[in-house]
Amino acid sequence: MTEEKGGTSAFAADVTNSETGSSRSATCSASEARSHRAADRVTEIERTVKTSIPNPYMLAFPASFSTMDSRSSVTKLELKRLLMMGNVKDAFLLTLPDGDVFSESVFEDAIENFVRCFVIFYPRLDLPTLKSVPIAVSGDAVVDLFSCRACGKIVEDPLTLPCPEVSHTVCRGCAAAGSCPVCEHRVPATSLSDRKTTFAIQRLLEALFPEQMAIYGMRKDGNRLLKAGDFAGAVDKYSAALEKDGKDAVLFSNRSHAFLLLKEPTRALADAAQAVSLEPLWAKAYFRKAGALFETGDIVGSLNSVVRVLLIDRDVQAARDLLVKLLFKFLHSSGGGAGAPAVEAVRLSEVTVALDRFGELVEQCRRSLQDLGAIERSVVTKLVVRVDISSEKVEELLTCTLCYRILYQAVTPDCGHSFCKTCLHRVLDFKPRCPECRQDLSSFLATRIFGWSEMIDKCSMLFLPQRYEERIREHAAEIRSLTALSDDEVEVAIFVLTTVWPGIPFFLNVFEPRYRLMIRQATESGSNLFGMCEYTENRLTGGAPFAGVGTMLKITQEVEYSEDGRCFVQTIGQRRFTVLSRGMRDGYHTAKVKFIKDSPIAAERLSAAIALQDEIYSKVHAWVHLRQHDMRTFFEHYGPFPDKADLTVYTVDGPTWIWWTAAVASTLGVQTADTLAETNVETRIRYFDDFVTSEIILHRINALHDFA
Repeated sequence: MTEEKGGTSAFAADVTNSETGSSRSATCSASEARSHRAADRVTEIERTVKTSIPNPYMLAFPASFSTMDSRSSVTKLELKRLLMMGNVKDAFLLTLPDGDVFSESVFEDAIENFVRCFVIFYPRLDLPTLKSVPIAVSGDAVVDLFSCRACGKIVEDPLTLPCPEVSHTVCRGCAAAGSCPVCEHRVPATSLSDRKTTFAIQRLLEALFPEQMAIYGMRKDGNRLLKAGDFAGAVDKYSAALEKDGKDAVLFSNRSHAFLLLKEPTRALADAAQAVSLEPLWAKAYFRKAGALFETGDIVGSLNSVVRVLLIDRDVQAARDLLVKLLFKFLHSSGGGAGAPAVEAVRLSEVTVALDRFGELVEQCRRSLQDLGAIERSVVTKLVVRVDISSEKVEELLTCTLCYRILYQAVTPDCGHSFCKTCLHRVLDFKPRCPECRQDLSSFLATRIFGWSEMIDKCSMLFLPQRYEERIREHAAEIRSLTALSDDEVEVAIFVLTTVWPGIPFFLNVFEPRYRLMIRQATESGSNLFGMCEYTENRLTGGAPFAGVGTMLKITQEVEYSEDGRCFVQTIGQRRFTVLSRGMRDGYHTAKVKFIKDSPIAAERLSAAIALQDEIYSKVHAWVHLRQHDMRTFFEHYGPFPDKADLTVYTVDGPTWIWWTAAVASTLGVQTADTLAETNVETRIRYFDDFVTSEIILHRINALHDFA
């Protein structure tokens, strides 16, 4: 695996294997001292545990903590405490078993256990994560626009991640499997591997930064050669890129790795040192230096570099493995020299002397990195690029190929092509394929994650400010056309299906693409409203395609989507309307409508209306009670039978119980759609008198027949 710019948690390769040295030396020390020191601290440790001071490094011991399994829990707590205090010498001594002489295998196990605990419990440094911040300058406007939010450099091989609200663009090498490095939204590894480069941003970068992109291309060519085993060819590519940019730490790091694979550690060391000087807080540069020093036989220098790697980034497994090798050599030889004579056993007295030097080395590395961190935090290098590009060229690169306007709230699916959010929804609801490359986007559609690209929107704002403002106004006007509702004439989307009723729930299983688009537009506009009218058969002979009256529906719960694109929508009836004219939009029907309002009940008619409601409501309630076993389905669909209304309080749609009765009656085959247009409450109540009376009589006849 070749090295790329980005995080240090997945280094390209470990250093070239070398035989572990067998040189040993010996002095003397009493093992009882260790036990006594541990015993003296028992009370202090117990007191610390009881106070339960929160600490981010108070983690569990590694599951593979082999040689410590037989030690007491107090000793383990002491080891943890010593590391948290930075006392690496005493912490290492606690990993050793009792005795003054150890076999090589026991000693190596102790080193492995120490390294595992060191990376977990040793205090972490507060270091800045970004060194340079690239910015673009266009006229008088300056904006941090093209920097990767993970590494701080110009974004390379841009990958727009599937974030829920605003999608972030980072280098492909910086896109960590598991979460977005900016908003920490969970991003599965399979999603990253399937996503392609964001073409709109890549084309814009090539137009704005041709020289930087050319250098990046050379580095990619070198990486491919390195992966193919052509190490000399890789060196040539990296060298050619360095002739154009002699301050690129990644190029020096990559070439150092190639030199190491060519068995040229001296040249590898020179490049690694240059990478460290350019990026003094980059763990991978120190790892390259550690590998080169290891091959030259400089154990102490290599140990110094690998400790710095782990102080910066604890997740580098290759650095952990190298630290185990280096500690074995450093502690198991006379002063850590590479040519020390071999001994057959490891003596405790010899180890303690070397541990003093190792402790000083770790502390020196810690202080050095902290000082560097303070410097890097106070001085941020800005790569300022003067943009020389016409607005026409930028508009060409940032044009949606569906609406031929500049991209607005651009969404980038897995295929890498970008479209306006509303435009892409229109297309995907009809066929789940990319309009440009025809790639299947069913899995992308099923995630329901349509965050718009932060970087593309910022590009439009910077380079095309007037066009961007126009695009905002156009989008706002489109949204207003979907949400504007008043008592005057308004245009609404029409779902042609059946008659629905004010205040009554209605469930939809939507599978037609045009209606899926309608539902999506209703939810995204924030209104959650659309109209429903009954289908009319005479449209086949040239008549109206839907009825002249209908009801607005409001989406009451979050829309559920299935993998095949269908959506399940829970709604409730709102206001009634009369259709004034009919139209089409995005493949579905629309209508200009005027809302219907009931006429207020005159004061002299109020008593009679109340008496009429009491009479008919009692009949309907009795009918519902008689058929309560048959009513279960209606209760599930339309809810329980509503309470009687207070007619002294005016409402535009009148009593809800009338609409509940109309819904049930229509299901039983009674024609009730005409009641929608009726504005007289008393007339609408009387409408159901004959129906309910006949239903009660029929039920009693059937009961007598069953009894007979």
